[in-house]
Amino acid sequence: MKKQEDLFTIVFLPGSKGRVRRLTLTRQALKSSLAVTLAVLVVSVFLALNYFQMLGKVWELDSLRQETRSQRLQIQAFAVNLFDLEKQLLRLKEFDHRLQRAANLGVRERATVTDARGGPTMLGVEITKVGTPSSQEMMDQMRWGITRLKEEASRQEVSFQRIFEHFEDRRYQLAATPSLWPVRGRLTSHFGYRTSPFSGAIEFHSGIDIATAKETPVYAPADGVVSEVGYNEGYGRYLEIDHGYGLRTAYGHISHTPLSVGQKVRRGQAIASVGNSGNSTGPHLHYEVRVQNVPRNPMKYIF
Repeated sequence: MKKQEDLFTIVFLPGSKGRVRRLTLTRQALKSSLAVTLAVLVVSVFLALNYFQMLGKVWELDSLRQETRSQRLQIQAFAVNLFDLEKQLLRLKEFDHRLQRAANLGVRERATVTDARGGPTMLGVEITKVGTPSSQEMMDQMRWGITRLKEEASRQEVSFQRIFEHFEDRRYQLAATPSLWPVRGRLTSHFGYRTSPFSGAIEFHSGIDIATAKETPVYAPADGVVSEVGYNEGYGRYLEIDHGYGLRTAYGHISHTPLSVGQKVRRGQAIASVGNSGNSTGPHLHYEVRVQNVPRNPMKYIF
């Protein structure tokens, strides 16, 4: 028989109307119950911690999946934009070719080529279906494509600079081409061979004569620089303008000019006044156009 002090009684009081219940345990049973309860509590806490830890990892994994999906969509969108940029650069290159043909410059290689890796390309960027390769493959292709686009953009910049310089030079050349009537009046003598009004002999007339009232303003037919101002028996008082590109114009029988050697003149600027100096039969302007110092028919330059 167990000793009285080795027994423990647990009393359950459910309420004022409930029946009182008692549970009597030995010391060893009580210790075992407490141990089991503690073990269950420890295991429960451990499982709970593991559950919340796993739940956090699941959330983190789901977040990473969403982030990866978002990044892939961004990569695909960037690939589409890159492809659109590639097509725009191709159209720009085709426009460049048309400009070069219009400017009579050497046309560069064809716009569509075959890449060394075997695939059809536009400007050297491989054409692939968006979403088919992996993200890493797409990133590698885009890096390679961006490098090629940068190289092509640099070539286009050089080409457009070349075209710009060509048309800029053409603009200066047009500005330097004597295309205006230098004076208002009546054409009395053409370019070429004629009968001399002084000797009656056949002579070569190196310009045209335009008869008009004395002191009528003479205007520069193009931009240029005054290269000579002087007087001789044939031309009388005269003026010469260097327009560049081998073009020069000369004005004879003038009465005076406000210009001196080295001065710049602009198309349409008043440069002299009509006179009757030198060998002249009346007030008129003798006008010449020279190319590499060879007289040319001025009428071929006047619009």
